[in-house]
Amino acid sequence: MHIRLLASSAVIGCVFALVPAIAHADSAVRNDPRGDAVAAIDITKVRYRHAPQAVSARVCTPDLSQRGRVLFRITSFDIFEAGYIAVLRKRPDGSLSKRLRYFDHFDTEPRRGDVEGSRRARAGVVRVAVPRDCLDGHRQPRLYLDAIAAIGNRYDRAPAATGLTRG
Repeated sequence: MHIRLLASSAVIGCVFALVPAIAHADSAVRNDPRGDAVAAIDITKVRYRHAPQAVSARVCTPDLSQRGRVLFRITSFDIFEAGYIAVLRKRPDGSLSKRLRYFDHFDTEPRRGDVEGSRRARAGVVRVAVPRDCLDGHRQPRLYLDAIAAIGNRYDRAPAATGLTRG
């Protein structure tokens, strides 16, 4: 009897120990109408995530063409008026160029940061993540996040996640 009680207590303790780690991340899913942009950049859905270590987006776009790019914008303001932009661009060889830039109302300038990104062509998914350590001045508990897929001057902007908290 005591062994069962101890085993059950251990399992319950582990479950409660894991709950705070899970609760520290906030996420939001935003759907975007199909066909509102050219097929090469037509975003259909985005999942935004604000976690203690990184801010990320999983962007569903059926076909990111050779010249296509995904921009993931992060700011502590209620709208995107200044903040960070992670840019993933598909290279001719199929690999991804990953850069972090900062927009200050007038211009963008390069910033150092270990932007992570991946592209699964068959699934039509681009994933981008920016470590919170890279977000000087924007490591706030609440963030505004949005995603844009672009080719040349054409773009498709997915609905934003406003006030996404870290938990």
